[in-house]
Amino acid sequence: MAIREAAVSGATRSYRYPVLTLPNEIVGEIFAHVLPIHRAPSVQTPPLRGSDSPTLLAQICRQWRDLALENPALWRALSLNDASIPSEHQAHLCTLWLSMSRCPLSLDIDEDLDALGPLWATELLSALVPHRARWEHLNLYLSLSRLDTIEGPMPLLQSLDLYTWGPPKSRFCRRHCYT
Repeated sequence: MAIREAAVSGATRSYRYPVLTLPNEIVGEIFAHVLPIHRAPSVQTPPLRGSDSPTLLAQICRQWRDLALENPALWRALSLNDASIPSEHQAHLCTLWLSMSRCPLSLDIDEDLDALGPLWATELLSALVPHRARWEHLNLYLSLSRLDTIEGPMPLLQSLDLYTWGPPKSRFCRRHCYT
């Protein structure tokens, strides 16, 4: 029985899967079409993990991981709305995600940053703001006291959903679309 198992195992290892013989450029295009569309007006961003996340593609095999990590288009849209991931871990993933993107960004932060903790809000904004020149679409909940932290040029910005609030309990919402 062991001889038969060894033969099957050897045959499996020597088999060349057709998808792995495709040129990297084609596999990269396939990867880009697997993820949610991140173009306005219906900006959708992939979650940090799960079946719609580029992290899933990076878990299949070494070749796919290398291709996924080197494909900036896979990392250009980011959603920080997963309550099941601790805030500190989300901040770390955000930093990694941003370092791999290297192209225009779509960000969806559909949470009150300060409600998650002031340290988390500061850490996240510190990771995001240096990339503001690459922001293309932004959905952000932010207290008025933190609004000045995102001040600066945003030349690629096409759409902005900014929800702000501040003392004494006045709440308002703004929506700007740039074309």
